[in-house]
Amino acid sequence: MDIEVGGQIQGISLGSFLQIVHMDKTTCTLKIYSNDDIGYLYLKDGALVAAETGHLANVEAAYEILSWNKTVIIIDNAPIPNQNIKLSLMSILMEGLRRKDEKNAQMGTEVEEVERKELEIEFDPDTYQSKDDQIASQFVVTPARSEEQPQLPDDSERTEKPLKMADKAPVSVPPFLPDLPVDAIPEDDESGSGAAGAADSDMDTPFFEGEDERISGQKVSLFARIKRMGLAIGVAAVLIFGGLHLYGIYLGKSNYNRVIDQVKSQKDLETMKSVLGTYINSQDDSNPYLPDAISKMNDLNDLIKVENSIRALSLDDNYKAKALGQYDGFLSERRGTFLEDYVKEKEAEIPKSLEAYEFKKLAVIEKRSRSERMKAYKEFLMAYPESKNIQVVKNLISALSDESYAELTQEYQACAGAGRWDSCVRLSDAFIRDFSDDARISTVMESRKKMADQMELERLKAKSVAMGFEQAKKMFIDYMADNPEATIKKELRDQIGMLNQKIELQAKWEETASYCRNTQIDVSQRIRELKDYMDRDNVGMYKREADAMLRDLKREERLGQARMAEYLREREEKEQYARVQAERDRVLQERERLRQNESRRKARDQKLGEESRRMAKMLGDSGGRFRANSDKTVTDTRTGLTWCMVDSYGSEGNCMDFDSARDFVRSLNTGGYRDWRLPDSGELAMLYNSRPYYPSSGASWYWTLRSSSESWNASDRAAVFYPDRKDEFEQVFKNKSDCGYVHAVRP
Repeated sequence: MDIEVGGQIQGISLGSFLQIVHMDKTTCTLKIYSNDDIGYLYLKDGALVAAETGHLANVEAAYEILSWNKTVIIIDNAPIPNQNIKLSLMSILMEGLRRKDEKNAQMGTEVEEVERKELEIEFDPDTYQSKDDQIASQFVVTPARSEEQPQLPDDSERTEKPLKMADKAPVSVPPFLPDLPVDAIPEDDESGSGAAGAADSDMDTPFFEGEDERISGQKVSLFARIKRMGLAIGVAAVLIFGGLHLYGIYLGKSNYNRVIDQVKSQKDLETMKSVLGTYINSQDDSNPYLPDAISKMNDLNDLIKVENSIRALSLDDNYKAKALGQYDGFLSERRGTFLEDYVKEKEAEIPKSLEAYEFKKLAVIEKRSRSERMKAYKEFLMAYPESKNIQVVKNLISALSDESYAELTQEYQACAGAGRWDSCVRLSDAFIRDFSDDARISTVMESRKKMADQMELERLKAKSVAMGFEQAKKMFIDYMADNPEATIKKELRDQIGMLNQKIELQAKWEETASYCRNTQIDVSQRIRELKDYMDRDNVGMYKREADAMLRDLKREERLGQARMAEYLREREEKEQYARVQAERDRVLQERERLRQNESRRKARDQKLGEESRRMAKMLGDSGGRFRANSDKTVTDTRTGLTWCMVDSYGSEGNCMDFDSARDFVRSLNTGGYRDWRLPDSGELAMLYNSRPYYPSSGASWYWTLRSSSESWNASDRAAVFYPDRKDEFEQVFKNKSDCGYVHAVRP
């Protein structure tokens, strides 16, 4: 990597930038700014050799610089001192990042504690009143004090002294009672009340003096009503005070449940203990929920001891089992405790406590094999998917994959040059196994497939050496059939083609050798045949035998050269004569054909002209319906259709089948038109069966364009029209192979 002095680097973390410098083995000095802090990191060939900041130097200075936030990196030109740091860069990075996380966590905890104290509200169970309590208090009835209705005594007064009429204030009479003087209501004595007491007393004065019996009866009825009213008031008072007592019990239970819910909502045990302690201290000994609260306080104290014991454990491979064992031991003695959810959450957080320990272990495996390091990195990502160090580990994996891919690329070139495909296949398998999520995995898999196929091709070629040509060819063909996705199809086809060539050359050599040994064949021909074979034998399979045979044939050729020259001259003369005679015969045949065609054309034109003149003369008597045109066409002014003036019967004289009839109208150019067609039955009926009739040419029936494939009949039939049946019109079908005539129409 090229580093430019004075360049400022932002948008990348210091740790990530150091990893890049380490991978590229760069030598440079980095000047690091963070707020008011300045530090220097000296790197040589990618390794950290020295560091300084403030009063710190070397390793401690590196740790301090790596723990800074919001850093700005500047490439400085300061000289690099001697190496004072012996630790690897990866170990320093991991320790520096750990200290940075601890510093950030401590700063975050202090802020959170200040915010919690500012927002914390002290809970007082004696003064706390929920919304439900406020609503319920509206329904508690408080007797009103007034001059007309006296206040009822409380329960204590009611139990100590019976309620007497004499002790009560004058009572207002309800409106439904008769208007009587208040002093007419009798007073209770010690022995009884109402009319019964008055009847049993020895008083000399009557109960109501001066009143008649009717008034006396009304007084007794009024007293009974007042007595019943007092009894109802007493019962109502008992019900009210009993309801208030039960509501007080309900409020106590509801208040305790709210305290427990508030305790369970806290995030740490000390706060739980503080809330529950406040409730316990505010209650007297008569509270029925106080023993349960004290029991829960004991559970809290025991759990605090368990957590203190867990905090004292060392972070190692046995930490998780020990911590879970202590939590499980606590829960096993307190099934259904209100702290069970808290404990379950803490158990779930135990793996997070191991994260720093496991992350620190990654720094000591730098010298292990690539597969072991990759396995450790993947296990960390799987165990801690939410880790704050996740990007660091991913960077390590990325660096490891880059290193492995670079090595694999170099090895590919070596394998291609030396043909050592098995080594590259093993390296590719390792990359696919260790870096399955790498973006280049498809490229590696494709290259691995190609190399594996190349290795198999070398094996097949080595095996084919000991086989015959036909057997080797069959082996390659069978392999292609069994491996349709192979990437060496071209090479296999080349091998098969080469074997075919060898098989052909072998057969051709045997054939050529036999041919060249045949003295009945001209020696020149045998020499040419042998040379043709030698030209095709680019692999030189039988070159030595062919060269020896060629020398013998050339010797024979020189001996019979004169005879061969004479033979060739005579043959050339014969061939020349044959060619001249053949050309003469061809010219004569062509002239005869043209003569016959011209004769037929003249006869046809003559016949067509005569027929056209005859038809034109007959059409002149049509009363103006048919207009004969000079181009041998006629126009039906009633339908607007243009017809050939002469049908095929008059122009050709020969009948034709249905397919020939269609071809006939397609090839017509009468009048210079190329859109002639077969008419339908209705068009022919309008022409021949509608007065004035079109003159008949003598044809018995015409083909129409309608095929029987449009009907329920077989598809090998077509509709025809009889021009002489003027009194009847019936759809008639004939076989398409029958022979009929055509009267063409357009458009």
